Amino acid sequence: SAAVVAGEISVLLSARNFLASVNCAEQFISSEAVTSSGVLELYRAVAAAAPSGKARYLVDAASALVEASARADLPDGALRLLEFLIDTPAARLPMGSSCGHLMVKLLSLGRRADARHVFEILADAGERRRKKAMNELWAAGRGADAFKVFGEMADVPVVSYRKRYDFMM
Repeated sequence: SAAVVAGEISVLLSARNFLASVNCAEQFISSEAVTSSGVLELYRAVAAAAPSGKARYLVDAASALVEASARADLPDGALRLLEFLIDTPAARLPMGSSCGHLMVKLLSLGRRADARHVFEILADAGERRRKKAMNELWAAGRGADAFKVFGEMADVPVVSYRKRYDFMM
């Protein structure tokens, strides 16, 4: 069940075993016919188990589920989670490398607009996350696709999200 898997992921994240948490989440998402909303529910369950004062845990939880969703061929689950995090004050965005895995999956499916949207989210989150995502694209051999997506973005202003304005206030 999702509650059991959330507990397993929580234990793995608390032990700082990120790769095992991604593998656990991917296996669950793949085997349980999880929907895109199920990824968000799994995140909520994992986040509810967060140790107090461990902000890094929430970043790792979001990162593990974004990457697992991409690997399990459910990129819409990762996109839904990203939108939730953007709309939630004080929520932490996933690591750029995990978003890079999502962008690779989206590009492999021909979903350039969605890959561009993820990149815009990362651009708003800062240079470091954006660079890590780009590294994942190049490492996966998706450089030509990335060039097309980001070439199209040259004339498109980056959308600012409410999170940035909340932080500045």
